Amino acid sequence: MHSKTIVSLLAGLGAASVGFPAAASPTVMGLHANNPTNANIFSDTLNASLLYVAPPTIGDLQVVKQSFAVDPPTCEAAASVNKTRLSEVKTIEEIGNQILSLEQLSGGLITRLANKEISQSDFDQQYKMFSDLITAKTSDKLAAVASISPTPTVLLQSSGYYSVVAKANWDDAVAKVSGANPTLTVNHIPTADAEVFVSVLGVDGFTPNELIARVDTANIKDVASVVEGLQIDVEPTKVGACFMAFPQIMGSPADAYPFGVTINYTQQFALSTVVKAQYNLKDVYSYLEKTGKSGGLFSSKSWSEVTESHDVDELFKISITFETLPTPEEKETEQRRVREYLLGSAIADMTAKVVPPGNPGQTGAAIAAQTLVKTCGFNAYCAGAAAGLTILDGIFGKSGSSSSLTKVLDVKRTYDSTVTETIKVPGSISFALRQ
Repeated sequence: MHSKTIVSLLAGLGAASVGFPAAASPTVMGLHANNPTNANIFSDTLNASLLYVAPPTIGDLQVVKQSFAVDPPTCEAAASVNKTRLSEVKTIEEIGNQILSLEQLSGGLITRLANKEISQSDFDQQYKMFSDLITAKTSDKLAAVASISPTPTVLLQSSGYYSVVAKANWDDAVAKVSGANPTLTVNHIPTADAEVFVSVLGVDGFTPNELIARVDTANIKDVASVVEGLQIDVEPTKVGACFMAFPQIMGSPADAYPFGVTINYTQQFALSTVVKAQYNLKDVYSYLEKTGKSGGLFSSKSWSEVTESHDVDELFKISITFETLPTPEEKETEQRRVREYLLGSAIADMTAKVVPPGNPGQTGAAIAAQTLVKTCGFNAYCAGAAAGLTILDGIFGKSGSSSSLTKVLDVKRTYDSTVTETIKVPGSISFALRQ
């Protein structure tokens, strides 16, 4: 048997979906607990005395029975298809490498032009040449992919069975973590969305669907089943059976190709974002009054554009700390949410400190409010800001009132919030045959 370690078999076939009991409350990394193992540990967000241990990432497979209904002539036919497929795959890879080289040369032209190493006319001529070559090679690659030799249907029929028991030493990790944290209750972490993936390792000419006809994991109840041993019954196709029963015919000089199993699952994880801000209401008031005038922010832009402005970040001295590195899109979405909240909150805070007179005039804040109303739609933050600005305009528009209002609004505010979002975190256990 090949002495290969399975790192991951994310591509697989016959994914057997499994239903699990409801998970516990979301978890966070158990950073303040002792962990003498390589397993990940997590704390319960609602119960500080609970600690969870994630499954091991590596487990063992033990063959309990196998029988393959294939003969040498059948496997010689499968080997012939495999040989053709490998040649076709190699051709596709070579074309892909040629395209990559052409793209690199084409990109180099841009640098040479910027450095004035070539003229614009030479650049245009050479760039077009490379573009035409890339287009032609891309067409060649698509044609090669479309012309991959099909596998005869007879070779995709079920041919025998292969039963293994998957086992991971999860209990040992739980016991060690429990011993290192005697004041805590330590459990296996609840899991969900489990799927079992099975394939034959080291096979390049066929897809997993062409190697495995059926996978049965009927006795699985939870990922915790791997503690006692999970039996997995597999029906390989004739192609898959040939790789295991007659590896020498299929091109392997060693023992049978190893069988691979991976269990993928999810767990609930609490991801926190810490938001802090410091501001003075009179500064917000001055900003709103100024931006409501001709050419100002509110008078010419929609609420959406307002909340995309980094001017608001400076006004409120906003600081956002993400628990994990966000994508640029995730970062901007959170910044916009915080701007909306703080802007609306500050306006509501100001309106609570003044008594609005009747018939407000057309000053900066009123212009801002009217503009917002037209662009708000169903945005509650936006509508609230527009209503608040209309009320404040009754003060802004009164002669001599601006100075007294500034004194009333000379109030410093701080904002400190931790927003927790529950997400699903994927995990996997990969199993290797015992040698």
